[in-house]
Amino acid sequence: MSLPKTQSTWLASAGEHLVLSHLLRRGLIASIAPPNTEHYDIVVTNKVGGRFIPVQVKTATRDSWILSEKNEIAHKGLIYIFIYLSEDNDPEEFYIMPSKKVAEVTKMSYEIWLEMLGQSGVLHKKTSIRVLKRDHAYLKSKVRKHVKFLVNHKTGWLEDYKNNWELVIDLL
Repeated sequence: MSLPKTQSTWLASAGEHLVLSHLLRRGLIASIAPPNTEHYDIVVTNKVGGRFIPVQVKTATRDSWILSEKNEIAHKGLIYIFIYLSEDNDPEEFYIMPSKKVAEVTKMSYEIWLEMLGQSGVLHKKTSIRVLKRDHAYLKSKVRKHVKFLVNHKTGWLEDYKNNWELVIDLL
């Protein structure tokens, strides 16, 4: 079930502000980008201001984040921060990864999904929607490159990116 537009906007805003506060706590200078800025939500720099890093924030209350086909394209220097907010007010979880990894996972999982039969017994139809999941075990394939991807992206694959704030700091 998807959230009403107002609630999803609030959720997105909450996620952006959470990320902003964590970046500021780490001594970085960060600001919310102007509304409708393409590809990123936050701009980050260090105290010297010599380099800027764009950050795209995705927030979810379930075990997956909704993306689009544009996320299949890597952008140099772009960082994604995926936030899981528990509906039970448990502590939030942050998964921080480079755009290149997001593009790889988004593209490959969609490619595999397209080759699978849907609930009606026919192949899925093309769509602009993409999904990044904590576990891609729902995907099935016998194609060698797909099998390797699925083995590397089963439950726990995101743990390498959990609280990976050093990625942002190291790029500055």
